[in-house]
Amino acid sequence: MNNLNSVLLEGVLTQDAEHRTTAKGTKVCTFTIESNKYYMADSEKKATGYFEVEAWRKLAETCETKAKKGRCVRIVGWLKQYSYKDRFAVEREKTVICADHIEFRPITEGEIEL
Repeated sequence: MNNLNSVLLEGVLTQDAEHRTTAKGTKVCTFTIESNKYYMADSEKKATGYFEVEAWRKLAETCETKAKKGRCVRIVGWLKQYSYKDRFAVEREKTVICADHIEFRPITEGEIEL
Protein backbone atom coordinates (compact mmCIF):
# COMPACT_ATOMS: atom_id res chain seq x y z
CA MET A 1 0.00 0.00 0.00
CA ASN A 2 1.30 3.48 -0.89
CA ASN A 3 1.11 6.33 1.61
CA LEU A 4 -0.43 9.65 0.71
CA ASN A 5 0.21 13.00 2.38
CA SER A 6 -1.43 15.69 0.25
CA VAL A 7 -3.30 18.90 1.03
CA LEU A 8 -5.33 21.30 -1.15
CA LEU A 9 -6.55 24.36 0.71
CA GLU A 10 -7.97 27.76 -0.26
CA GLY A 11 -8.22 30.75 2.01
CA VAL A 12 -7.21 34.30 2.85
CA LEU A 13 -3.94 35.43 4.43
CA THR A 14 -4.57 36.76 7.93
CA GLN A 15 -1.41 38.93 7.93
CA ASP A 16 1.64 39.64 5.79
CA ALA A 17 4.02 36.69 5.47
CA GLU A 18 7.12 36.48 7.68
CA HIS A 19 10.44 35.87 5.94
CA ARG A 20 13.70 34.46 7.27
CA THR A 21 16.85 32.73 6.12
CA THR A 22 18.16 29.57 7.80
CA ALA A 23 21.74 29.26 9.07
CA LYS A 24 22.58 27.45 5.80
CA GLY A 25 21.16 30.31 3.70
CA THR A 26 17.83 28.74 2.70
CA LYS A 27 14.90 31.16 2.43
CA VAL A 28 11.71 30.34 4.35
CA CYS A 29 8.39 32.16 4.35
CA THR A 30 5.61 31.45 6.86
CA PHE A 31 2.04 32.72 7.02
CA THR A 32 -1.39 31.77 8.28
CA ILE A 33 -4.50 31.45 6.17
CA GLU A 34 -8.12 31.49 7.22
CA SER A 35 -10.32 29.00 5.42
CA ASN A 36 -14.10 28.88 5.76
CA LYS A 37 -16.36 25.89 5.26
CA TYR A 38 -20.06 26.56 4.76
CA TYR A 39 -22.56 23.81 5.43
CA MET A 40 -26.27 23.38 6.02
CA ALA A 41 -27.75 22.19 9.25
CA ASP A 42 -31.01 23.90 10.29
CA SER A 43 -29.71 27.04 8.58
CA GLU A 44 -26.48 28.01 6.86
CA LYS A 45 -23.50 27.71 9.18
CA LYS A 46 -19.81 28.44 8.85
CA ALA A 47 -16.78 26.69 10.32
CA THR A 48 -13.53 28.65 10.21
CA GLY A 49 -10.07 27.10 10.40
CA TYR A 50 -6.64 28.72 10.66
CA PHE A 51 -3.69 26.94 9.08
CA GLU A 52 0.02 27.71 9.23
CA VAL A 53 1.85 27.44 5.90
CA GLU A 54 5.59 27.20 5.12
CA ALA A 55 7.15 27.94 1.75
CA TRP A 56 10.81 27.20 1.04
CA ARG A 57 13.47 28.35 -1.44
CA LYS A 58 12.13 29.84 -4.74
CA LEU A 59 8.54 29.67 -3.53
CA ALA A 60 9.57 31.63 -0.42
CA GLU A 61 11.06 34.31 -2.68
CA THR A 62 7.75 34.63 -4.54
CA CYS A 63 5.89 34.95 -1.24
CA GLU A 64 8.10 37.88 -0.22
CA THR A 65 6.31 40.12 -2.69
CA LYS A 66 2.90 38.48 -3.06
CA ALA A 67 1.90 37.05 0.34
CA LYS A 68 0.12 40.05 1.86
CA LYS A 69 -2.76 40.30 4.33
CA GLY A 70 -6.16 39.82 2.68
CA ARG A 71 -4.80 38.06 -0.41
CA CYS A 72 -6.69 34.94 -1.48
CA VAL A 73 -4.53 31.87 -2.10
CA ARG A 74 -4.75 28.22 -3.10
CA ILE A 75 -2.14 26.00 -1.48
CA VAL A 76 -1.05 22.57 -2.71
CA GLY A 77 1.30 20.80 -0.34
CA TRP A 78 1.74 18.25 2.39
CA LEU A 79 1.48 18.04 6.18
CA LYS A 80 4.69 18.36 8.17
CA GLN A 81 4.93 17.70 11.91
CA TYR A 82 7.38 19.27 14.35
CA SER A 83 8.24 18.30 17.91
CA TYR A 84 9.85 20.91 20.13
CA LYS A 85 10.19 22.03 23.73
CA ASP A 86 8.57 25.32 24.73
CA ARG A 87 10.19 27.86 27.05
CA PHE A 88 9.01 25.84 30.06
CA ALA A 89 10.66 22.66 28.67
CA VAL A 90 7.26 21.11 27.93
CA GLU A 91 7.26 18.82 24.88
CA ARG A 92 4.97 20.25 22.17
CA GLU A 93 3.95 19.29 18.66
CA LYS A 94 2.62 21.30 15.76
CA THR A 95 1.52 20.51 12.24
CA VAL A 96 2.03 22.89 9.33
CA ILE A 97 1.29 22.78 5.62
CA CYS A 98 4.53 22.64 3.66
CA ALA A 99 3.65 24.25 0.31
CA ASP A 100 4.72 22.74 -3.00
CA HIS A 101 2.65 25.19 -5.07
CA ILE A 102 0.84 28.45 -4.26
CA GLU A 103 -1.62 30.25 -6.52
CA PHE A 104 -2.24 33.88 -5.66
CA ARG A 105 -5.62 35.18 -6.79
CA PRO A 106 -5.22 38.36 -8.81
CA ILE A 107 -6.00 41.46 -6.79
CA THR A 108 -8.95 43.27 -8.27
CA GLU A 109 -10.13 46.82 -7.77
CA GLY A 110 -12.18 47.08 -4.61
CA GLU A 111 -10.82 43.87 -3.06
CA ILE A 112 -11.72 43.65 0.58
CA GLU A 113 -8.84 43.72 3.07
CA LEU A 114 -9.15 41.95 6.44
